[in-house]
Amino acid sequence: MSKDTILTFIGTSCSSETIQKAIVMADEANAHLSVVIVAVAPQLYAYGYGIAYGRFVGVENWSQEIKDMTEEVNEKSDQVEKLVQEAGISADVLMEFCESSLLRSAVMSHACLADRVVILERSGLPADIVDGVISGVIFDAPSGLIHGRNGDKAAVACQNAFIAWDSSKHCAAAIKSALPLFGSDTEVTIGVFDPVKREGEDGEEPGADLASWLSRHGLKVTVEQYPSGGDEIGDCILKRAKEKGAELIIMGGYGHMKIRQQLFGGTTETMLEQRELPILIAHK
Repeated sequence: MSKDTILTFIGTSCSSETIQKAIVMADEANAHLSVVIVAVAPQLYAYGYGIAYGRFVGVENWSQEIKDMTEEVNEKSDQVEKLVQEAGISADVLMEFCESSLLRSAVMSHACLADRVVILERSGLPADIVDGVISGVIFDAPSGLIHGRNGDKAAVACQNAFIAWDSSKHCAAAIKSALPLFGSDTEVTIGVFDPVKREGEDGEEPGADLASWLSRHGLKVTVEQYPSGGDEIGDCILKRAKEKGAELIIMGGYGHMKIRQQLFGGTTETMLEQRELPILIAHK
């Protein structure tokens, strides 16, 4: 029997409770669980400018910090190995102890071999490392990323989804990543904000072509058009998704790899920071 692979990234401070959530997620989805323990080595030298992740330490402390971090990663690996063995699930536990400059490519290499990538709440990853993981997945890998509250449940199955549709290839990629989570009774709302009809792209109405395609997958689809009223689109998406009782928001992501403030576009930033609903996001 074939199995999907669900990939999750955790830090050395990740609790047993969170690891158990990952185990339950994989078991309920009948999927293989791949857990990557991530740690970023401190910079060796005490001068420099504008590093994206990590921090600088003096030479006299560097060797000891590396040793301590290595021990922490190994201990966490042993803990996770024990928990997945006790659960009797299909799983592998990997370690990624790398320099900050290599974090994104390291994450990408793992994400390329997964069907779904999930960042769990309380993953034990520092905020700056989470940014690097998100970037490595959505900007470089073909997998969609599930992030936010109850993401472990959304990664198993979804009965009610809200698509923030903007006719982009990024959103289309996110929708295709979400299709395995849908059943024949899944209800899908296509939300179009401040719609502008573009001839040859949106059918008779913006979202209509997407609705027809999803309907052919046996899904119950409705299209809703919303004016933003000048409000931030991310806030509008969250409000309308909650009104529809959505269990998962699906959207495309935007951004460039620069400093934190420029990493993600405004709407993407808003949705990644909110903690009310899980999102599935892609940037392809």
